[in-house]
Amino acid sequence: IQLDRLNARYQEKKYLKTSDRKVLATQLDLTEKQVKNWFQNRRMKDKTFKKNIKADDGDEKKDEKSLNQLEVEESVKLKKADEKEQNDECV
Repeated sequence: IQLDRLNARYQEKKYLKTSDRKVLATQLDLTEKQVKNWFQNRRMKDKTFKKNIKADDGDEKKDEKSLNQLEVEESVKLKKADEKEQNDECV
């Protein structure tokens, strides 16, 4: 659900104001830093994806697989960061 909301918001705006980031973080029960990092990573993913499209000259299946793999990796990173933060709070 968090990723769906983050992706939807990203489609609206590629860059968030500090106030928008605070609101989104609160709504998703994430830290502002996690939201900020997610947006930075997503912009980099788009940049990498666009480079791959140019380099592959239309090899669309490879690009779709790469995009899906990046989304999964991003999801795992976000979950790990959230778990680490929760563990840090417990200590």
